Amino acid sequence: MRSPLQWITAFNGVLGLWLIVASLLDALAIDHWNDPLVGGIIVILAGYNYYSERTQGTINRRVAAINGVLGGWLIIAPFVYGISGRALWNSVSVGVLVVAFAGYNVYAAPRIERSATSSSDEMSQ
Repeated sequence: MRSPLQWITAFNGVLGLWLIVASLLDALAIDHWNDPLVGGIIVILAGYNYYSERTQGTINRRVAAINGVLGGWLIIAPFVYGISGRALWNSVSVGVLVVAFAGYNVYAAPRIERSATSSSDEMSQ
């Protein structure tokens, strides 16, 4: 059985891809470079954690935390750059979701790993 961390990490990757696509659709945004750059980094980090969870059964909590920091930046960046309208709400809403999912991954990863380890130990006895 796959853990929920895998699917949450995959969804973070999809959010990063959305940032790239949305910035291409709204080429007039002042922070045109910010969303694709941050989105690309989120995709790479989420992809790393997805692969790690799929092959090793665990995610890197530091990588998930970095994704959370990037989500926080997405929340703050429109206000720093003076963005308004669709670009503001897109960045803020994606940032909130990335922070929430990355925070859950950081919080739940050790608990899920412990429960998976204890259940595999019980099965081997």
